[in-house]
Parts: sequence; C-alpha cells; structure tokens
Amino acid sequence: LMDFYLNYTKDIASINSRIDFMAGTGYQDFLFTSDNFADYRFDKSIRPGTEPQFPNSEAQYTLISYYGRLNYTYNNKYVLTASLRTDGSSRFGKENRWGVFPAVAFAWRMSNENFLSSSKVISDMKLRVGWGITGQQDGIDFYGYLPRYSLSNNAALYQMGPEFSSMQRPSAYDPNLSWETTRNINLGLDFGLYSNRIIGTVDVFSRKTEGLLSVVPIALGTNFSNQLLTNVGNIESNGVEFTVNATAVKTQ
Repeated sequence: LMDFYLNYTKDIASINSRIDFMAGTGYQDFLFTSDNFADYRFDKSIRPGTEPQFPNSEAQYTLISYYGRLNYTYNNKYVLTASLRTDGSSRFGKENRWGVFPAVAFAWRMSNENFLSSSKVISDMKLRVGWGITGQQDGIDFYGYLPRYSLSNNAALYQMGPEFSSMQRPSAYDPNLSWETTRNINLGLDFGLYSNRIIGTVDVFSRKTEGLLSVVPIALGTNFSNQLLTNVGNIESNGVEFTVNATAVKTQ
C-alpha cells in the first residue's frame, strides 16, 4: 500500500474566503497464496488423480487511484466542494480498466446568518445538497474478464483406463466486464437545538446503481459455464433518512 497526497490551505482575508485543496495518488497491490494438497485415503495412500500439478496457487490484483478535492468557504457560511477521482483496477480489461468518478456539493450554514445568529432555540443549522458518482469493484473474481483454463476438482475427473485424471477446462468469462457505478443525489438538513442538547439530520436521497456486478445464470452454449460474472441490471432507490440525538440529562 502506498498513498501520497498534498494539501494546500489558504485564508484570503480580502474576500473573506478560505481555500482548501488536496490532490494525491494511491497504489494497492494484493497477493493471495494458498497451498495445494493431494487427497489422501484412510490408509494414507494418495487417491489417484489428486496430486497437485503445482505446490500453491496465487491470485493477484492491483488498484491505482488519482484524486483531487477543492473546498471553498465564503464568510464561514457558504461551502462549495468539488472532487474528482479516477481508479484503475486490474480486475477489468484494458478498455474498461479506468473509471472516472466526480462529485460536487454545496452547504449553507444558516445559523451564521443574522436572522438566526441570536436565536435561543436554534444553535446550529446547515442546509446541504450534493451529487456524486462512486465506483465498485470489490467482491468479484480477479480474472473474470480473461479467457483461462482451470484444473477440475475431484468431482470432475476423467477416467483413462484404471486411472482418474483432472482436466484443464475453460472458465466462463466476460471481456466487457466494467465498473459498477452508483449515482447519488441528496438534500440534507443538519440542526442543533438548545445549545446542541438536541441534534439531528434529515436527508432526502435518490440513488441509482448501474452495471450491477453479479454472477447470474446464462443460456447453455453461450459461454463455458451456465453461470457468468457480468454487469447486469440496475437498482434504483429513493427515500428519506433522519437521525435525532438528545442529551436528556446533563449535570455536574
């Protein structure tokens, strides 16, 4: 794991503003190793056809990221945030390896306005709206986009005379495998009442996931299996979420 980023912050008193800029890059490399063993009988003899052709198996994938974010605050009331990241995963082919994921948000701290700053009830209130796209590539096969052969297990041996041998058989694959993406739009209100003895959040959101990564049944003869890891279907959800926390008792 390697992560490198640079952060720059500057207060611009002449226009009552503050700028916070961050840019960076990340590199992650994962290597999974497992030992392979023969299948032994109760008499400690090796079951024919189960001796591994290699001592261990290795699976590996790499994730590379570049990202940037800009926060602009004016008069300690209005905050604009914009971010952009691009991620490359070796779980996808070269044509679909990189995904670009932007986001933008705006917040208005209403409690700092004159019409609320002297309120004895409202101690904090912030209105915010945001839009963004995120990518997903976790939980899937490392090589689902590649044509490859794998060694069959003991339930799929081929008999040649008295011996049973494992087969090298092709695995199902999708060369067009790509990022699963989720687009999210939300409108939220954060509030604090009575010196923040009561705090809460209300969020209205709309979320849509496209290119859902899933293993699904496929028609026989269309690939090398009756199941395939692929991008299939969309999921859309809309709703309201709210949270309220209260400090009911506060004494010495």
